[in-house]
Amino acid sequence: MSSRTGGTNDTPGHQPVMLGPTTGDLVSLFILAPVVCMALGLGLPWIARWAADLPWAPFQGPLKIVASLDLRWGALIGLVAGLGIGVALAVVTVRDALRVTVASDAVTIEKSGTSRQVARPAVSAVFLDGKRLVVIDNASREIVRDEVDAKRDRIEQAFRQHEYPWQKDDPYADAFQRWVPGTPDLPGAVDTIFVAREKALRENDTEDADDLRAELVKKGYVVRDQKARQYWRSLH
Repeated sequence: MSSRTGGTNDTPGHQPVMLGPTTGDLVSLFILAPVVCMALGLGLPWIARWAADLPWAPFQGPLKIVASLDLRWGALIGLVAGLGIGVALAVVTVRDALRVTVASDAVTIEKSGTSRQVARPAVSAVFLDGKRLVVIDNASREIVRDEVDAKRDRIEQAFRQHEYPWQKDDPYADAFQRWVPGTPDLPGAVDTIFVAREKALRENDTEDADDLRAELVKKGYVVRDQKARQYWRSLH
């Protein structure tokens, strides 16, 4: 997927740049997801008849119900269900996709139906940590840390052309230390959040991990991840 230009007014020659899914990407998604799900739904009766004879297969009850249907009706139901599931998956994917509009006066972040702006003077550093875009404010807080669907050079170009302080690496990288349970430098309540967040990371519950990250920021701690390992620095 790529990025596109558009959005709000800006200085001549430096139009706002939107980083995230393009219109073409979205159209492809709303075509591809339903088609794939409908194809799977079409084959559901045959899959159910095969799996219903396997004693170790999960969901034996629903499988036997589907297997008992006439193949034509089963295929029709599978097609309709596949269409609905495909559209729902596309809608959720679009809703959760991060969109970042870079303009000379502010950065606009849109995700999951919410939108917020970060004024240009409040930004002290912008960089990429792996696939995640990170924006740091003047108090060294990470006000954005999320994946954006755009090429690395396109992201860098968008911020540089609008004269944001782009960095190759995290300027606070040396301040991070690895979290371990019972770290004496951390209050007990903060350590408890880290414990809960470690569990969320191991279970690939990204939504809960992001919520707990936000709680840590409120308490004055920045956290970054390397797989399931957490590293932190204090804002105090």
